Amino acid sequence: MKAVLNFGLERLRGFSSVRRWLLKVGSSSERGYTEYRYMYSLAGLCRFSGCGPDELVRMRLEDLRSEDLDGRSRVDDLVLDYLASIKSRSLKHCEAVALKSFFKHNTVPLSLKAPAAGRTVSEKIPTQNGLAAMIEVASIRGKALIAFLAQSGVRESTLCRLRYRNIKEDFEGERLPVHIHIEPDERTKIKDLPFYHTFIAADSVKYLKLYFKMRAEGSEKIPCEVIYDESPLFRQEESRRIIPIREASVRFIVRQAAEKAGLVKLSRMPRTKGPPSWSPIRPHSLRKFFETGLESANIPPTWIEHLMGHKTTTYSKPTVEQLREAYVKATPYLSLAEGEASIKQGKELQALKERIAYIESQIAKSNREVDQAMKEDS
Repeated sequence: MKAVLNFGLERLRGFSSVRRWLLKVGSSSERGYTEYRYMYSLAGLCRFSGCGPDELVRMRLEDLRSEDLDGRSRVDDLVLDYLASIKSRSLKHCEAVALKSFFKHNTVPLSLKAPAAGRTVSEKIPTQNGLAAMIEVASIRGKALIAFLAQSGVRESTLCRLRYRNIKEDFEGERLPVHIHIEPDERTKIKDLPFYHTFIAADSVKYLKLYFKMRAEGSEKIPCEVIYDESPLFRQEESRRIIPIREASVRFIVRQAAEKAGLVKLSRMPRTKGPPSWSPIRPHSLRKFFETGLESANIPPTWIEHLMGHKTTTYSKPTVEQLREAYVKATPYLSLAEGEASIKQGKELQALKERIAYIESQIAKSNREVDQAMKEDS
């Protein structure tokens, strides 16, 4: 098994049990990063046990057929020992979920329960004012990215694979809301997933124009770029090569903006320089903001499912124009303009207060000088 692991995770796909697992996992709701995370968990168990995936499945099958009660828990105990070697509660939970999935989809399910996740902080859905505050402190790319996530409701994995052609027609035609044509994720090798449609409002368009202008002119981090149909909608700035933004960068941008805006306070592990703790506001929180906005506008639930990119079993098949009209109804609940106006008014009010305080201090100073002069004259 060590030789297999030395070849990396891709070599694991050569095992029939892994191919069967990924085929069944891929046909459910799992995508992209989840598949990688699951494979990594399986590799960890194989490394710990010294057994290959197919061998683990055979062992579990023998356990289930065994008449010896103690012998029937052999693989369960092996997995529990592996989980006990992991210190992080959150990671332990993720590993358990992945391994249970592997054995379940190979028809030899484990009987153990996944340990509780270590996360104790609940997710927070930002308000329109909160999103405006995040955009206020973000970079140009961050402004465009946060507005886009909030007003389109796309997953972070979907955002990373969008190209300019996905928005080109309405974006260049100055038509609002801008239609986004979401294509199936070819990485999952699933051919029966339908295309789906969503939109972005004027706020996202405004920030996208600024972002594309910055990319065309270039910056200290990236050289000037010609935007064409296959250009990534959002690019990785840590590389001078034109590559799509990574999911980790999307999470970092959202988390950093929420922290700078004062919406969350993140702690760091003592005596370490590692990443901050789990943030209550993350890209998925903006997806929930989008869904909440659609619900507030009384959009039909099945139409919301279409706009969210969920597979549905209903016969409801709204057209793009019907979805556009529904989205227009929801725009007031998704708009960031009100929040931006509130922030602007707040800044103007604060500046006015500071000006009044300065004038009052100058008057007080003048009064003291007059009193001092009168005492000297007397």
